[in-house]
Amino acid sequence: MPALRDNGPYIHPSWLPRLLIGMDTCEFKIWFQAHHDGRTWIKVASDFDSVTYNLRHTDLMNRCAREYEQRGYSVTLENQNEFRVSLAGATVSGRMDLVATRDQDLVIIDAKAAKPSEAHAVR
Repeated sequence: MPALRDNGPYIHPSWLPRLLIGMDTCEFKIWFQAHHDGRTWIKVASDFDSVTYNLRHTDLMNRCAREYEQRGYSVTLENQNEFRVSLAGATVSGRMDLVATRDQDLVIIDAKAAKPSEAHAVR
């Protein structure tokens, strides 16, 4: 049986775009993920190749970082950009892949190294 999360509901921002644009219409899915520890339920097997994805993602992030640094931006990557916010009894947390700043300019990049999703195109 899936266990409840120890510290109350938790929401990862990546869960929301598909729900917000109507690709997922099951609000219960988000509620379930938010309230139950993901390590305690059985997930459907996947053929997703995480090693290849991680290699591509790292390469993409390094190329993006070099591009912005050459243009005079200060760049921070992934773990340097973690955030955690408590709102109305739930925790929202995540990390931006790349944050580039220069003077008053701010660029936030969430790089996708796999097959693009319609949810990733929402602006």
